[in-house]
This record gives sequence, structure tokens and C-alpha cells, in this order.
Amino acid sequence: MIGLEISTKVKDIITKGYLNNASDIHFHPEKSGYRLKYRIDGLLQNIEFISREEGLLIISSIKVLGKLDISQRRLPQDGSFKYRVGDDEIDIRISTVNTINGEKMVLRLFKENPTLKTFKDLGMNKKQQKAFEKMLNLKSGMILVVGPTGSGKTTTLYAALNYLKDSTKNFITIEDPVEYQLEDVTQINIDPKIGLTFPNALRAVLRQDPDGILIGEIRDRETAEIAVRASLTGHIVLSTLHTENCQSAILRLVDMGIERYLLAEGLKGIVAQRLFRLKCLCQGNCFCNKTGYYKRSGIFEILPITESVKAQIIQGKRQFNWDTYDTLKESAEEKVKEGLTDLKEIYRILD
Repeated sequence: MIGLEISTKVKDIITKGYLNNASDIHFHPEKSGYRLKYRIDGLLQNIEFISREEGLLIISSIKVLGKLDISQRRLPQDGSFKYRVGDDEIDIRISTVNTINGEKMVLRLFKENPTLKTFKDLGMNKKQQKAFEKMLNLKSGMILVVGPTGSGKTTTLYAALNYLKDSTKNFITIEDPVEYQLEDVTQINIDPKIGLTFPNALRAVLRQDPDGILIGEIRDRETAEIAVRASLTGHIVLSTLHTENCQSAILRLVDMGIERYLLAEGLKGIVAQRLFRLKCLCQGNCFCNKTGYYKRSGIFEILPITESVKAQIIQGKRQFNWDTYDTLKESAEEKVKEGLTDLKEIYRILD
């Protein structure tokens, strides 16, 4: 294919992916060519098969856009570039890796300055909204949002930050990478290549007179320790953990080496969540691609750290007795009763 045709093909792939709400675009190598896949509503969908010759040219073309080395196919590479679809500016992150069938490329699509969601938009019921707002209205303390990769944790964090921020307060985020750009908020991209890690950035931020700090993810003991101590010294700290539910979040921090008495005092609340696919009505022009589902919403369990929970953390319990609150399963059952989804989808996300 000539250069112009490849350029048109790349634009077509990205534009169609974006318009179909794809979060990722995969160029999956097989022996005879490349399989193009879009991740839509959390699941990969096969789009088309591309010949090996065309696939290699497309990958090289995208590498040029991301300022990657087009001659390097054996080592992993990362890059990014900007792309516009209509009035929307998209930040596209590139990742390549060598496989037994050749080089695989994945593009992750981020819409710049997306519309921030309210807690209701996220899928919280009135009881959950009230509980979450009560946590956020505290003067200080750590609030965690937990769940597996792709469960919407960052979106919830930003909804929380948007609820909290105003011009009289100094809010700072530390992220890898920054996904939403907010006015009147200081945002920092970590860069391990130059030594700007989560712990190093967090120490520096604590000298910047912050009222609140958003940490994209707690990945290690050092970050966890600094975050907990910051929550004990008059700061609101928002962050995420890759754990399944509220109980496992507490146990993860304890297993990281956080002193139980510090954790019990600093931790103010935990939100566990999943994203489920909404049932598609399939009337007229249907966007669900015959899957029966279109777009996603959230289910939540929200746990305030009460005096009872504090006592159990300090006592070293591994199995907790909670005060009354809705579990993820109960939240999911509520969505089924409302007709928003079905049991098949709930079993898929909670299995």
C-alpha cells in the first residue's frame, strides 16, 4: 500500500474505534496477518483481519506518529500522540511488544478534558451518594477506591476531586499518567526514568501546602506509609488499590506493613466498585453490535470506617464484621431489579 492509503487506513481505524466507544485498539499478530480488535464496554471485539504486509505498514505508520523507532521490533516501546475526531481531542498511548508471531501493538484512547461525572452519573444510589459525600466532607483522612483494572476507579476519584475542589483550596494530583485535566488543580505526571516516582513526588507535594492530594495508585509500602501519615496531618488523601473489595483493601495495606493503629486512625472510608454493561433496547439504529449490551454503569459497596471497624483493624482481625452496608452483590441485584442489566452480566463481573 502507498503512504496515503496507509494514512487513511490508520485514521479510519482510530476514528471508528473512538466513535464506537473503544477504550483500546489491538493489532493482534497471527501467523498469516493481524487481527484488529476494539475493547468496547470492557470486552474485546473482533473487527477485521488485516494482511501481514498491511499490518506491518500500519504499525510502522503509527510508530512514526508516536515518535518510536520503526526499526526496533524486538524490544517493547511506549509512546503517544494527539489525534482529533471532529471537535474531540484524543490522547493516544502506544504500547508495542514482540510475540512469537511478530510485533503486537495496543493503542489506549483518552479523550482530553472529558465531562466529569456526578456520583449519580457513576451509578450510585441515593444512599451511596450520601455515604460517599459524608466521607469526602471530613476535614482530613484517606479515602480509597478499589477494584480490578478497568473497573472505573479513576473516574470515581475524579468525580470525588471535582466535588471537593474550589478556589480556596490547594489540591494536587500525582498520576501515571494524568487522565483528566482540571482547572485550579495542580497535576503531576510521575516519570520513573528521571526518578520522579510516586513516593518522591508525594514527599515533594507535602511541602507544597496541599489541602488535598490525589494519588493515582498505591503500589508499594513506601507510598502507602507516606499517604497514611499525610492523612493524619490534616490532609484529605484520595487514592486507589487493586483489590477485590473493602475488606481486602484493609488487609492489603496491613500486609504491606502499615501499622494497624495508624491505618485505623487515618483511613476514613473505602469504595469498592465494578462496571457492568447496560442492557441495550435494540430499537432502530443499534450500537451494541448484536451483543445485547451498550455502555456501562457502576455498582458500589461503600464502607465508612466506623469505631467498630477501627477496633477490628487494631485487633488484627482478618475477617471483619461490618456495620450494615450494601455489598457489591446487593448493589448488583438492585440493578437487575431495576431492569438495567441481567444476571448473566452480573455473574460475569462478580465471578
